[in-house]
Amino acid sequence: MPCCLAVATEPTSYPSFTATPVGQTTSTAEFKQKTDTIFVILDASSSTNTTYEGNDAGDSKLDVEKQFLYRLNKTIPANVNVSTGIQSFGSGHCLGWGLTKQAQEISRHSATDFQTGLDQTECASGGSPLNKALAQASTDLDSAKGNIA
Repeated sequence: MPCCLAVATEPTSYPSFTATPVGQTTSTAEFKQKTDTIFVILDASSSTNTTYEGNDAGDSKLDVEKQFLYRLNKTIPANVNVSTGIQSFGSGHCLGWGLTKQAQEISRHSATDFQTGLDQTECASGGSPLNKALAQASTDLDSAKGNIA
């Protein structure tokens, strides 16, 4: 397969999702935040163009990744002080001809900003230079404070 082959895709569709509160039936339930930064490394290599076998809708692996992260984003309460960031990897035109691309700079979480960053990854192409994304993540996370997930 050529290095820069990409499959043109439709924008990811996000099925309806409503987060369900957990622990609301117990008055003594106490939740303690353990993570200060959530950093996502998104696989946008050509292998994610294939159909995810566990999904009846026939979505690509990239779409399933993005749908999962869409749901994760919906579960982060607006009043939680957490930072988020997104780094994708692959190669070719889907990543601006680089091997890794910052889709969302680490910043205080905003559901809108996170979704915008997620939607910037519109297609998948090239090899799987995970090492490049991890190296860039290490640099990006140098300024992150507290516990990182």
